[in-house]
Amino acid sequence: MFFCPHLFPVESTESCGKVGSAFGVDVGGNDSIDCAAEYGACVCGLPCADTILHSKGGEYVEDIPVRSELYSGQAPDSFRLAHFIQMQDNLTEEQKKVITGTSQICTMNNQPIHLIEGDAINFKITTDSDLLIVRTLLGGK
Repeated sequence: MFFCPHLFPVESTESCGKVGSAFGVDVGGNDSIDCAAEYGACVCGLPCADTILHSKGGEYVEDIPVRSELYSGQAPDSFRLAHFIQMQDNLTEEQKKVITGTSQICTMNNQPIHLIEGDAINFKITTDSDLLIVRTLLGGK
């Protein structure tokens, strides 16, 4: 059984339909689950287009990571369910407090995560400007 947090637990890759966005774009649902079946853990990602600034306090730039080594993670990320549950159970209380995404559970357990190509139209709606973009794309106000 596989776990794709933005979908649901599924028995096999055949039991999961393609994930679609509000715009009818395939964002890799079966690809992600097929990849998890082969590698144990998988996440969709795109090479970062922006320069990333690392700052501990938000006042000064501490470091600028090498852009060619950075990717923006996207849904869906997929995992073998039993192993994912075991990794969750292995987390310390401190680790649980700092998790920002499900794939981070893998990195905290030294589980390699296979990276597959995402899609730029598959963006998270988090901010007011994201919502404005969606409304504009859908032809609304």
